[in-house]
Amino acid sequence: MSNKAHDHVHRLVRSMTRAEKRYFKLYTSRHVVGGKSNYQLLFDAIARMQEYDEEALLKKFAAEAFTKRFAITKRRLYETILHSLDAFHAESSMDARLRRMLHQVELLHQRALYDDARKMLRSVRKLARKHDRHTILLDVLGWERRMLEQRGYAGTPEEELDELLRESSTLRQELEELDQLWDRKSRIFLTLYRHGHARDKDQLKELKQLLRHPLLRDPAA
Repeated sequence: MSNKAHDHVHRLVRSMTRAEKRYFKLYTSRHVVGGKSNYQLLFDAIARMQEYDEEALLKKFAAEAFTKRFAITKRRLYETILHSLDAFHAESSMDARLRRMLHQVELLHQRALYDDARKMLRSVRKLARKHDRHTILLDVLGWERRMLEQRGYAGTPEEELDELLRESSTLRQELEELDQLWDRKSRIFLTLYRHGHARDKDQLKELKQLLRHPLLRDPAA
């Protein structure tokens, strides 16, 4: 009997591409000497299921110790799959790549390798600027301030502090504008989804009011 209440692992496994599944096998084989891990066995069994059937899984693996704590095993399998997907897509996702680089900045800083941390941070800044990652740039600014404090502001001109403040204010303003644009767009679509195209003067007036936001005006007008 299909157990729909507990098929989150099944949904995730079935959403994976062949390359992602192959990478999961490699990812989970790193600490296995010969044979397959419990995670691999369970993964393969779930991947073959068109519909999730927990009773069939428990019967198939009745002799395995992990069925005694099946909920925990499934949760850990789910987490392991997510970790493998994260590793698989680490280079293809710019956000993931930048976050990983920021973590490397933190690791270097914790080890008092300050020059190396600053060098890595410059790389993060350059990449984040190139790809318009505003939230990452705010994190970069936070680290730059932290590093100024660490070296006791030695050789730091006031102009550098002014520039940090200016850049932070500009980034926050741009993020606020993006938030407002998203909100305005969502309200317009919500109105259209609820009522369809404007059918009377009141609905037309409501849409025109939503479109009258300053950020939606043509700058050339």
